[in-house]
Parts: sequence; C-alpha cells; structure tokens
Amino acid sequence: MAEPDGCYFRALIDRMDTAVLIADDEGIYVDVNAAACRMLRWEREQILGRRIADLTRVSLPEAALQAQWQAFLREGAQAGRIELTLGDGAQGWFHYTAHANFVPGRHCTFMTPDLGGRPEAGSGEILTICAWTKQVKMGEEWVPIDVYLHRKWGIWVSHGICPEAMKDA
Repeated sequence: MAEPDGCYFRALIDRMDTAVLIADDEGIYVDVNAAACRMLRWEREQILGRRIADLTRVSLPEAALQAQWQAFLREGAQAGRIELTLGDGAQGWFHYTAHANFVPGRHCTFMTPDLGGRPEAGSGEILTICAWTKQVKMGEEWVPIDVYLHRKWGIWVSHGICPEAMKDA
C-alpha cells in the first residue's frame, strides 16, 4: 500500500473541529484551517501574515515577544489558556497546544474554545448584576446577560422555559 500524499492530510485538517494554525520560524501564520477561521471569526486572509501577539489584548514590547517565541522554539512545546480578540471585536478564551518544528521551520498550534471562559482562581474579578433588571455591568455600560456572555466569553445564549416555570403557566 502506498503512503498517502499530503492531500489526504490537508483534507483531514480542513475537516477538523479543532483550530489548526501553522507558523513559520518568525512566528507568522502561513496556514490555518477552516475551524480556526470560524473560532477566531476572521477570514483566512486576515489571519495569514499575523502573529499570535497580533490577536491578543495584551501589548508587549517586541523584545519580550521575541524572547517568548525563542523560548517556545527551544522548549519545543507549550500548552495553556489564552484570551484572544476575535474578528468581531469580542474577546474569547481558548485552550491551546503548540508544537515547534513538527516539520523543519513550521510550528503548529491546536486550539479549542474554553467554553467556561472563567477567570483563573483568585483573579478577584467581580461580576455586578442589577437586582431588578438582571443586566450586567460591563465597564460603564449595563447590558443584558446574554450580551455580556457573548462579548466576554464568546458564548451564544438560547432562551427556553424551565419545567418549574411551566408549572405556573
């Protein structure tokens, strides 16, 4: 049996629900799959040519970014959680696993949404909810809870009626 050529692997990657992002030695994305575009809410062409630092809220000096990238290349792998700015301006939390040099000069990152999106334990974040309207305070603005969940964590909310409420109907 002949070894499968690259088109089989490309077809597999393109059909995955996990985001796959491929970077070059400079940390610039040179390829992404459809799941990455869906999760990050960017078009493919908008991701290509960027670095992960371009998608985060945190702004670091170029020297710090280079030091982090070089440490990743030396260590060969990295995993964790990251908050990214999505194409629609919302923020989203993701779990990631990254592997340096899966082939020479190419580095891959696999990402899945962190559906809980909760701050780390001990972060001290306090959520303020209006006792009357149940709206949530985001900065200086009060927004419905479903808007808050979507903007803060990329969670879409669907409405329904619970069995307890149905008893009173």
